[in-house]
Amino acid sequence: MKKIYKYILLFLININIFSNEYIDYQDILLGSIGNIKTVLKGEKIEDISIKIITILKDENSNSDMLLFQMIDNNTFVSEGMSGSPVYINNKLIGSVAYALKDNRKYGLIKPVNYFEKYPQKELSTEVLPGTSIAISPTRGDIFLDNIGTLTYVDKLNNVYIYSHGLNEIGDIKYYLNKAHIDFVYNDINNSFKIGHSTKTIGEISSDTKIGFKGKINNNISEYKFLINLVEKDSENKKKIQYNIIKNENTLRKYLEESLSVALQKNVRKKEYKTVKYKYKIFNKNGYKIFEESNILIAENGIINGLANTLSNSILNVVDNKFKYIDFDKIEINIDFYDESKIMYLNEINLDKKIFVLGEKINIKLGYLIHQVGNVEKIIEFEIPNNIKIGKLTLEALVNEGKNNEQAKNIVEYLYNLENNIQNNELLIQLKNEEGEVIFMKKYNFDYYIISNNNYSKDIIIDSFEASTSN
Repeated sequence: MKKIYKYILLFLININIFSNEYIDYQDILLGSIGNIKTVLKGEKIEDISIKIITILKDENSNSDMLLFQMIDNNTFVSEGMSGSPVYINNKLIGSVAYALKDNRKYGLIKPVNYFEKYPQKELSTEVLPGTSIAISPTRGDIFLDNIGTLTYVDKLNNVYIYSHGLNEIGDIKYYLNKAHIDFVYNDINNSFKIGHSTKTIGEISSDTKIGFKGKINNNISEYKFLINLVEKDSENKKKIQYNIIKNENTLRKYLEESLSVALQKNVRKKEYKTVKYKYKIFNKNGYKIFEESNILIAENGIINGLANTLSNSILNVVDNKFKYIDFDKIEINIDFYDESKIMYLNEINLDKKIFVLGEKINIKLGYLIHQVGNVEKIIEFEIPNNIKIGKLTLEALVNEGKNNEQAKNIVEYLYNLENNIQNNELLIQLKNEEGEVIFMKKYNFDYYIISNNNYSKDIIIDSFEASTSN
């Protein structure tokens, strides 16, 4: 529940005609005694007595709120009461919206006049007004619960939680879960419910300033996530499985947070210097859409940086400028290392300058490995048979990606992403005299590669074999 003195602008449909089941807030006598239906322990709905103090008007929002006071000295307006229906003589007058920040004996009621949908007389019997609920974008091994209270469920199992929104962006989805309240922390300055999800009963499909709307159902579409992580120093291995409810805005908003929580809960140490990851994206038929692997380093912890990197990389794929990719599952493998796995590339040389088509070039690398020392290594690069003879430039590149702004379609876009040079890759490519890349090959290393320069060597492709010192 938000802690405020004032209340926010509400764009609601005003209701002027009331049945005998509801009371127009303008007809409520100040000082009237009413009751809030909410859960304070477990899942039992209780009645809490309140007194209506006055009507507060917000000149900017064109909406009124009812200020109320808790009668019981030991009960306060708690976070998690948002949406709790309020009655006078068994007639609905509105729902709990806010608590006053500096005195939790007082709160604000959103009058039923401002509910977006006029409640019907016939209610669902599957869940009752006052039921404690938790909305979460995830479920499985990871829950990101927000505790609240059900205002109303109609006979068609449409769900309404009238209070305030969470993200207030309209089209976003959450799981609708029943919640168990473990206890309520009661204090005049800070009161809140502590609880957890117990069972998914439906989904929330709208999140606005007025509150939430959804439906009780079992047919929920979702994105599946499987994370396999290994801490190399201790061989601690964990498998984490969770789902995010299928909605583009939900994924954009909560992918990074869900990854961060998954790692924070399951990685024993927080000070790893190096991490390697590999993820694969699959469609509903099990076909692999995309794959990426990379290595990251950090001196002061790496978990939040990893969650951010993974989230940005995945969203660059599925939430691209051409077409949103409706995937089914993502598998992520992550290895954590104590040491900084860094190599500083400082030398590249060739054994000669003139080559023939199909010949293998021995490329000599010189680099420094952190906490190991200087290392030399020979890699082979084969000259293609189908290129023109003449002068070429051989280039060695590190940490360089393709400019995807020039991609003309989704196929080219994904190809460029998959062929970006990752942190542990060295790209060797040949360019002709016009500067066009005519051939390339990537080499994978066990280290994060750092280089202050990109290296280039002029070579000659001839029709006969020659040997010229570099």
